Amino acid sequence: MLRSTCQLWGLIEGPADASWESEASVEERSAVPTNLCASPNSSQSQSSSSSCSFLLTPSALSFLKSHSPLLATLACLSACKGEAARTQSSGWSGYFRSGRKEVVLDGEQIACEVDHLLKDFPILRFYLQSMAEPVLGTLSNEDEEGSPGLGALVCGKPLISLLLSGPQEEVAQVVAAEAFQKALSSRDLGRALRLLELYGQGCSQEGALRDLLLACAALQDGDQGIPQLFRVQNANLRARVALQALENWPLSAGRELLEFCLHDPSTDSSLRTDLEVKKKELDIYHWMLTLNPPLPWATWQELRSESNSNSEAILSKMLEAKEFASVCSVVRALRCPRPTEAAAQD
Repeated sequence: MLRSTCQLWGLIEGPADASWESEASVEERSAVPTNLCASPNSSQSQSSSSSCSFLLTPSALSFLKSHSPLLATLACLSACKGEAARTQSSGWSGYFRSGRKEVVLDGEQIACEVDHLLKDFPILRFYLQSMAEPVLGTLSNEDEEGSPGLGALVCGKPLISLLLSGPQEEVAQVVAAEAFQKALSSRDLGRALRLLELYGQGCSQEGALRDLLLACAALQDGDQGIPQLFRVQNANLRARVALQALENWPLSAGRELLEFCLHDPSTDSSLRTDLEVKKKELDIYHWMLTLNPPLPWATWQELRSESNSNSEAILSKMLEAKEFASVCSVVRALRCPRPTEAAAQD
């Protein structure tokens, strides 16, 4: 899924870069699943979930609330729904036997108890909301009429194992992996990146996946995506994306990013040549846009388009600014093809 997403953005075209592409080809691997890298069988996860859960009775919950409201909250979060009665007492109900058979709390009752108990633990409530949101998507406002509370979304579900214990168990890995796949399918790269950072620790491809997600996000978000590209660790991937998307970015941010790429010693020499040419070109446009009186174009993209279609107008404006010594060299630099363009023409 991530590989096809990157192909759509043009990040896996031309010669392969073994330093990151081989690590990022998650779909081509058949190893044992680890966290977000693959998704175990869902039926196995369900059986694992039910075997580790328990039923909760009103008397057991009342006892826990009287001794430790926090423990009562955690018990409600982890309890399974009580629609089906058990033939033998087990779990909490096994410890709190009475003379009559007590009806267990159902899912709706447990969810209401959780919402009420969490009011006394705002930090825990915030943690659960923050960790659950990237898995479930945007959570609805509980104040809105008809919106489910947090308890209804997490109580007794495989998600709670992920929230409380992380991706340690197989059932939690299934939840995280399925959410990651949904985020990629909907091209919600910010959500996919957050899932990877929260639940992808220990994944053998975490670094390569993170770089690819950041690169795709930089392409998707336009000029708002430049900060994402600064976080990419793979120098060659960063340089390729910078050269590909430079046309969409402001002049100052583009120059800063090119300078950053050029100062990375691990950038390939072939990419470094293209980066230097682009940096020189942007430096020229920066100089032209700071002339006094100013030129009538606001962006370097407008200025470049005008220089390609009407270089005489550019020359006239520069002469008005009395930049005689620089006019000839600038016009020559703007009108001569770049090395890569000249090679393509040959």
